[in-house]
Amino acid sequence: MRSVAVAFGLAIAAASPVAAADPAVLAEGAKAVAICAETMPDIRKTKAALKEAGFRLDESDGRMHYYTRKGARVVVGVTTPSAENPACIALVSKMTPAEAATLMQPWIKAAHAVPFKDERSDYSNTHIGAFKGGPIVLTVVNNVELNIVRGAAVLAVGLIKQ
Repeated sequence: MRSVAVAFGLAIAAASPVAAADPAVLAEGAKAVAICAETMPDIRKTKAALKEAGFRLDESDGRMHYYTRKGARVVVGVTTPSAENPACIALVSKMTPAEAATLMQPWIKAAHAVPFKDERSDYSNTHIGAFKGGPIVLTVVNNVELNIVRGAAVLAVGLIKQ
């Protein structure tokens, strides 16, 4: 899964304490996770729904499109059609791993996902389930650092080819 995170162009940092996210910003992060859950694995629908919800396309690197909201304190990465697997990652400034785990609970339930033991310290609360006809991995990336924001993130990767 680390290779998936690297494909997102994200630096996974060594664990360091992070203050809890601002509730208004966390609510926008919850909206982003819900959009991903509602629209994946159709990444075109995901992108359209993010735009409709007020997220703006901030950057694209050929494999990922990055959308931002709340002054770039919420960053959502969505794979492009050239990526091997559909994926969505939602990063919220100062979000803790516990807050990220809470945000993904509805998706875990919808996917009937079961816990999966991932021994890497970069990830926590990893689950595997079935979602909209295909297998999916849902996990918390404990600490992501971008140039503009850092915090925990919710990562969803469809295990079917696009």
